Amino acid sequence: AGLPDVPFSGVDLVIVRENTEDVYTGEERWAGPDTVECTKRVSRGASRRIACFAAALAGKEGRGRVTVVHKANVCRQSDGLFLSECLHTLRGHGGTFAIDDCLADSLLYDLVRRPQEYDVLLCPNLYGDLVSDLAGGLIGSLGLCGSANIGDGHAL
Repeated sequence: AGLPDVPFSGVDLVIVRENTEDVYTGEERWAGPDTVECTKRVSRGASRRIACFAAALAGKEGRGRVTVVHKANVCRQSDGLFLSECLHTLRGHGGTFAIDDCLADSLLYDLVRRPQEYDVLLCPNLYGDLVSDLAGGLIGSLGLCGSANIGDGHAL
């Protein structure tokens, strides 16, 4: 028997979240007396690194699909860079998994309706934070979701 009151069963998502950039760098400034600006930092290097990790994980674990999550329709330069670098890196990896992309807001909508349709979600920092919390709710609790911070030389 499963857990009581679990909204969805059969959900098997892996969320790969770039964890060093995006708006989580804490770079904010007052642009005037009533306006604050926040920097959204995205680099080729970090985007390629996280895409390589997602590709290796998908290949090793026999995953069928990697979806790059973005808002390149609005954040054309920052999310556009993340999207293009991730797609290029994933395609160059030579894995047997399918590769696609999805707008972050559309993904959130889809996840609350059909979470079983997704496999590996490759996200920049902010969207990965939101998606992972939503995924926890889909299965009943954030406490049921495993997580790790994995870098080139260390892991937590």
